[in-house]
Amino acid sequence: MTLPSTYSTLVSAIQEELEDSGQEFVAFIPTAINQAERRINRDVDGLYNQYITTINANAGTNTLTKPSRNETFLFCKYCNR
Repeated sequence: MTLPSTYSTLVSAIQEELEDSGQEFVAFIPTAINQAERRINRDVDGLYNQYITTINANAGTNTLTKPSRNETFLFCKYCNR
């Protein structure tokens, strides 16, 4: 099997490899590909998944305002006092 280079060739390769052309299976392929992409993005800790920002904190408070993007705020690497 050659490496698929487009979405449609990936779908065809999955059908051929698993030897299933049933309607339910074919309808599930986009969902399976989407779930695989999400799993890879969750498990791979690449630089492209990181977002670096500066957050200003006020003295005497123990809360920070979350950055305006929809990413999850994971940790503070450098904290200046």
